[in-house]
Amino acid sequence: MTLFLTITAGLALCVCCFFIAALLRKYDPEPGSGGACTAVFCLWLVATAVGGRYFFEVAIPGLFDLTFERLLMAVLLAVLLAGLYTGRVSFRRPSGIELALFAFLLMCLVSMAVHGFQPALPEFPSPWGTFINGYLFPAVAFLFARCYIRHPRDLRFVFTSIFFLGVYISITAFFEFFGIRALVFPRYISSPEILIHIDRARGPFLNAAFNGAAIVFGFICGLHLLAEKKGLSRALYLALLSLMPPAVFFTQTRSAYLGFSVALVLLLAFYRTRFAKWKAFALPAVLVAVFIIANAPRLASEDRRSGGLAQIEQVETRIALVGRSLSIAAISPLFGVGMGQFIPASAANLPGESASQALQEVLQHFHVLGLLAELGMAGALLYLLLVVLVFKLLLRLRRRLPAEGFISGNLILAMAAVWAVYLTTNLFLEPSYCLFLNAVPFAFAGAADAMYARGA
Repeated sequence: MTLFLTITAGLALCVCCFFIAALLRKYDPEPGSGGACTAVFCLWLVATAVGGRYFFEVAIPGLFDLTFERLLMAVLLAVLLAGLYTGRVSFRRPSGIELALFAFLLMCLVSMAVHGFQPALPEFPSPWGTFINGYLFPAVAFLFARCYIRHPRDLRFVFTSIFFLGVYISITAFFEFFGIRALVFPRYISSPEILIHIDRARGPFLNAAFNGAAIVFGFICGLHLLAEKKGLSRALYLALLSLMPPAVFFTQTRSAYLGFSVALVLLLAFYRTRFAKWKAFALPAVLVAVFIIANAPRLASEDRRSGGLAQIEQVETRIALVGRSLSIAAISPLFGVGMGQFIPASAANLPGESASQALQEVLQHFHVLGLLAELGMAGALLYLLLVVLVFKLLLRLRRRLPAEGFISGNLILAMAAVWAVYLTTNLFLEPSYCLFLNAVPFAFAGAADAMYARGA
């Protein structure tokens, strides 16, 4: 009965979405817009943050666990399949990014075919689940954005969705940090049964680092949207943007601090404006400098709650993980020990280590070194090639676009800043456990690839 109801609900959702898309396409005064398809995509992006298994889950024995995010992904896949029929989705002229991305996905599949799709032990993460969240669904987001997020209105909708998601997470971070648990929603965020980062603003991700990165994504999107706002709307956006820097602090996480700093440096250095940027940002910069100087003793302490950055134990753990990753990579330098096999390989090297300890450690390792251990030099180099191609595309596109407007060089800079924050976060922890963190940069890459392909 559960399976029947789930399939029925999924089919009904698909029919409703296609019906709305058909109506919008018929009466849309601006041809080329994704219409309802973009709305479903944005809803899926939000669901990757708040609609996971802790919010809603239906377990179908022997098949899979169904969540809101998975239901919406099924709709996106249905839209892509329909696009193959209508010609909206085409692979006749694949870009270098598409080829590198699909080659990387194929390498992951071959690795799992050789080493196994299931975890070595029930308590270990599933290689298949890691592949889906880390690489497959982000690739779907890339392809969907390349085919459907092609109109300025669609991009505005995506940016607005990410911005207001960041606002929600920032408000929730305030309640978390000051212990106002009754106002935290969804309730699972404050659940004492889930102990990881319970003392910090961990948000719907249940991880302070992922939470901080999502806030910074929202800040970048909101700042670019601000350029088009005037009057009361501009004042509202400024007020909402002001919530985000304190929220980053509430995460009590160095990767979030560093990611926010990287985004600020890029935006201050390269964002094009009609006025001298130093005049607008001189006062905030001075206030930040005064705050840092006044709180230097606290920042240099080991007390995370006071904002201290000198947590020596965590630094030592990550240094040890670098050595661990390199030693595992040495087992099979070319193709690695297998997709999702870092924890079993790590536990095999340290027999006395528990599964929970191994899991906590793998969450903190450097992403590229993790790829080097699991997929070898071939996989790590292919992933780095993908990153290089994305930044090369963004640089070329920035030179083509005008200096002002929503579709401008500033838009490309915002996308590049999101990628920079994403890669900065990956220096501190494994990103494949957070679908939202992977989906947003790859969606932006897909939208940029579409702009470049049509000669924007």
